[in-house]
Amino acid sequence: MITSYALSASRNIFFKLFKQAYCKEAAPPKQSMLYDASLPFFNQRKQFSQQVTEIKSSDDGHSVTVLWDDGHKMKYPYIWLRDNCRCASCYDSPVATRKFLINDLDLDAKFKLSEQNAGELMFYGTEGHQTIIQSSWLRDKTFGTIDMGPVFDTKLWGADLLSYLPKFKYEDVLTDDEILYRWMQSVKIHGIALINDAPTHDDEELRNLTERIGHIRQTFYGVVFGVKSKKDTYFPGYTSAELPLHTDYTFGANTPGIINFHGLKRAPSGGKSMFVDGFKIANDLKASDPDAHRLLCTGVMSFGLVGFDCGRHFDNRGQSKIINLDKDGQVGKISFSQHARKDGIAKIPMEQVRSFYKAVQKFASVIYAPDNLLKFMIEEGDMVTVDNDRVLHGREKFQTDGSKERALHGAYFDHDEFESRLRILSKQFSKKHN
Repeated sequence: MITSYALSASRNIFFKLFKQAYCKEAAPPKQSMLYDASLPFFNQRKQFSQQVTEIKSSDDGHSVTVLWDDGHKMKYPYIWLRDNCRCASCYDSPVATRKFLINDLDLDAKFKLSEQNAGELMFYGTEGHQTIIQSSWLRDKTFGTIDMGPVFDTKLWGADLLSYLPKFKYEDVLTDDEILYRWMQSVKIHGIALINDAPTHDDEELRNLTERIGHIRQTFYGVVFGVKSKKDTYFPGYTSAELPLHTDYTFGANTPGIINFHGLKRAPSGGKSMFVDGFKIANDLKASDPDAHRLLCTGVMSFGLVGFDCGRHFDNRGQSKIINLDKDGQVGKISFSQHARKDGIAKIPMEQVRSFYKAVQKFASVIYAPDNLLKFMIEEGDMVTVDNDRVLHGREKFQTDGSKERALHGAYFDHDEFESRLRILSKQFSKKHN
């Protein structure tokens, strides 16, 4: 008769021989706990991790289910675990880059056993490698999703936004990282953020603010561009006429993501700025007129701008849907400009052209509805930051008396720069402000 002690001893000998035969490149950590994929977990339980309470394999060994002590359970493909090994041979931790090449991944590898020690999970499979993964890292991973950093709940808004939108002091944003983080949160949540009390000497104030995030995006407008009345201009924003609501750079493939505006001089009469939440417009249209929404998500319009600026001629052209959906079917970008719209229309059958124009007209109308339109004066020393993929902006016409011209500075930077800076700050402040 074989005793339970003999069976247990036999299992331990099997695990030891398996690891010696197939996992020679790494020795097991001291005081670790060993699990066999073929045996019930509760029969192997000697020491218990504070985080992981159970690791078990699918019948074919191609997936692993991990259970944490808070009840969270997640299933992972074994080859995905192997691909994400964080041992020194597979991953260069100081620079957070892979050494392991996907070409070397054994697609037929199957999970056999595992152990854990001091927050590390070790997985062993038929490919003969000891896969090391931090349990805290794995706990935050949901297979099938892609982590792009901190997620903030988008808040749609209308004409009453100023009654609750936070305002920040220029010097605070420039010198205090926590205030900077809160200001960036406002851009993520509302698509717009406000700063007061900025100096109005020159373009250095706007450069300093933008460079708190990253590098300024230079375009044919220049690095920091001035918005004021000019003669013989190519752009209606450089006149005193009304500038219709629009998103910037619809005529380019690489659209600047964020715009910073800095008020230097206000016009003696008129010139209020206008802003609209394009995401709200898109969602309202989806609810009230699904056919119009569908056409605006389908039809492609052409945009362009031709002129001379910063010492060179340019001929910029672009194409886009007005409502662009992300991979989850949610609105991800608005692209619309009356003054830059050209003649090209694509992806709309001939028999639906009238319906498409009707949908565009409806969009162009509802953005001016009183409940949607936010309108205020950018005073001297004010700064307004908008997400160019979400918020349409424009300006009422204005008049000057010859002694005082309206002057506004602007600067772009890309979403990549913004998101990178936000991830860094989030590691320090997210628990305090989320």
